[in-house]
Amino acid sequence: MIKRITILLLLLTSLVKAQTVLETLLLGLGNAIAQNGIPTSYVAPKFHKGFIVLNTDTLKGQIKVRGNKVCFFNDSIERIIKMKNKPLIRKVASIIFFPFINNDPKRNFIKANRINSVRLFASDTLLTRNNYMDFIHIANSSVLYRRIYSGSIEIFDRNYNTDENPGYVADELIVMDNGKRISDVPNYSIPKKYLVECINKKFNKDFKTSDFRSKIDVIYWLYRNDTNLVDH
Repeated sequence: MIKRITILLLLLTSLVKAQTVLETLLLGLGNAIAQNGIPTSYVAPKFHKGFIVLNTDTLKGQIKVRGNKVCFFNDSIERIIKMKNKPLIRKVASIIFFPFINNDPKRNFIKANRINSVRLFASDTLLTRNNYMDFIHIANSSVLYRRIYSGSIEIFDRNYNTDENPGYVADELIVMDNGKRISDVPNYSIPKKYLVECINKKFNKDFKTSDFRSKIDVIYWLYRNDTNLVDH
């Protein structure tokens, strides 16, 4: 009898520990999903109404930025696709005039290094007061960067969302001052530290990384204190 009671107690103890471990894992997962209510994971971008600037030309339509390329489609492309699908025209047009047009309008793209900038008319309202978001090149970069703040300094990240993942700021950040990266501030492996050091240098402050809970809180400080805040 004593042996059976001992085994039962051991089983109950194991179950309690397992439950505690499970709760700990779920809590950790919850913290990974949201930090102070802000997502910490990447979400794939979607198509949004906008335009692409190509030197002196502008291409309007439904657009999605994807790293080193920008996908797009519009009514003109869909008409071209219909032309391509006509047996008599397709052989000539698809080879000579429209070799870059895919039969799936949502699979057409332009390489990012051929694009000057992209504006999408959707925005992350936790990061900007505008109803759009801009994506541009930094120096000679082959990819586009998302502008998430513009004032006395400009902040860019490598995220291609607009309103798909409100409040998410990517870890790969670039802070610019008058069109140049802020000097003497290394791009730390801890993005929040990088932002804080840039603010300290630009605004002559002495903040510690621990003074801010997350990257977005650093940006909120700028919204409250940057007298040169502009709508870009």
